[in-house]
Amino acid sequence: AMIPHKSKAFRCILDLSFEILVDGETITSVNARTHKRANQQAMDFIGSSIKRIVYLMEEQWDGPPFVFAKLDVKDGFWRMAVSDEDAWNFCYVLPSLNKSTNIDDIEIVVPNSLQMGWCESPPFFCSASETARDIMDNIRHKPLPPHEFEHRMLPRPTGEHRATATATTAIEVYVDDFIGVTNDASKENLTALSRAMLHGVHAVFPPPRVTGHAGGDPISEKKLDKGEGTWSTEKEVLGWEFDGVAKTIKLPTKKWNDIRPALPSPDTRKRVPVSTPA
Repeated sequence: AMIPHKSKAFRCILDLSFEILVDGETITSVNARTHKRANQQAMDFIGSSIKRIVYLMEEQWDGPPFVFAKLDVKDGFWRMAVSDEDAWNFCYVLPSLNKSTNIDDIEIVVPNSLQMGWCESPPFFCSASETARDIMDNIRHKPLPPHEFEHRMLPRPTGEHRATATATTAIEVYVDDFIGVTNDASKENLTALSRAMLHGVHAVFPPPRVTGHAGGDPISEKKLDKGEGTWSTEKEVLGWEFDGVAKTIKLPTKKWNDIRPALPSPDTRKRVPVSTPA
């Protein structure tokens, strides 16, 4: 199945929920026949990532401005290896523009990676990405070697920034998105955080020089070039625009314009009575 995607023409999803009828006998789908063994708890924190960032800003309401940075794992599910034996569960016919009349001419793909559409892919992947986040958090206070991508995360110097006694930092993950949040914008802290996040991703999702594959670096360089990884007081995070100075979030303009017609007219009253339950 090809579904629309915000940064490319489409995203391919393998439909593993359909049943096949062969000689009057129904063969159940791959998803239905799957014995679920992945740790479902790996996805428990997904729905509260935004809440934790908002709570962090609220706790530091009177503190220094917050800055944010994001790293994205490119083709995340495909970074998870599948054994040669299990790969046959995901095989599919490669679409072709030329009609084939001979079954021997049909090309079949047997992928050695997790597929979008398999019911166990999200928890298996989240187990890996949550582990990477834990590594980032554990190494961010330790001396780390420079990383080849860190210059793409560090902002241009705008003056001296020093941490206060109440400065706070957090690293969140939402599936394949890693979000750094801090109100200590000193060069030392941003450098340490950048290195921890970059090395943390590569600790779980190794780069091509380690694996030998030709799929590009797991860290999306395209998004780094767009500035998504650069520390900034304004950043779009998981569909919301964060302002680290005002400590607010709002919907991006395009999203707001898309949903606004479906909302009731705004209430223009200056006062709204609150009824007290009996």
